[in-house]
Amino acid sequence: MSQLVYTDIERKQKKRPRPTIYIYIPYSSQYIFFIFSRRLLLNHASISYHLVPLEIKSGTSTPNKIIEDKTAQMACYFSGWPLPHEVHWYKDGELIPNETEGIYHSEDEKEKYGEKTLRSTLYLPPGREKLQGDYKCSARNSIPSSASYEIQMIYECK
Repeated sequence: MSQLVYTDIERKQKKRPRPTIYIYIPYSSQYIFFIFSRRLLLNHASISYHLVPLEIKSGTSTPNKIIEDKTAQMACYFSGWPLPHEVHWYKDGELIPNETEGIYHSEDEKEKYGEKTLRSTLYLPPGREKLQGDYKCSARNSIPSSASYEIQMIYECK
């Protein structure tokens, strides 16, 4: 990514911003930026930040029950930095597309155990036997780092 950045001196003198190029070094937790002026390198710096691998903070208890004709939901809480940018749900190893057969999922940020987490919730339609199975929520972030959690759901008649 690159962008033009004004320095305080340039702003006061109403000069054009200097072209700045930001480069992310994968797996190194560093960004390096370079400031150029007419093909000359004026300055460069390195910015480090602390990366925390993804982990599961908690999730719906397993095994859990799907009760006939009652809706159900499952949740996974992920922590780490950066938080996941992608969460997928699977049933018996198959990806569950959002809003398929009344099944949908959502993500929201929540405070859990004193830290920022991403909660992913899977909502199931009224219980029927074909919903029984092994569910898994799996998340990735931009480091890349990943984490997953499995929940066994058992169908129970009234």
